[in-house]
Amino acid sequence: MYPGVHLMIDCYGCPQDKLADVDFIANFLDAFPEKINLNRLSRPQVFKYNGGQADEHGVSGVVLVSESHISVHTFPQKEQVFVDIFSTQSFDTALVAEELVKIFEATHHQQRVVTGAGELPEDLPHLAGTVNDECYGLAAGSLAVH
Repeated sequence: MYPGVHLMIDCYGCPQDKLADVDFIANFLDAFPEKINLNRLSRPQVFKYNGGQADEHGVSGVVLVSESHISVHTFPQKEQVFVDIFSTQSFDTALVAEELVKIFEATHHQQRVVTGAGELPEDLPHLAGTVNDECYGLAAGSLAVH
């Protein structure tokens, strides 16, 4: 077993304009890993999407960190954002959740934390290098905003 922390936070009552702003989400994903002492491997990949219903559109994004990932999914019409942070390095989930609530100006939130994620593959150093090389190749340059 290896240490792993998985924080899933659902924020409600967030400003719609913030949740619909692709640049805001990209900048959040670019800066937040350093704020919580994670090592960003890639530039954020951020996309606007349109769902099947009028209130199912928003912005989704992900950034890879050497410890795993941070992802965001927004639903501006519903004033909701869902943030997922998984790290093989432990972090203060209460402090991170508090910071996310402030950043997204949530009126309320729910959070779940899962720890101890299983066994690491034996060839992890090789895999990390491959992921880093591929991410660099895909995202070299500026933030990837779609």
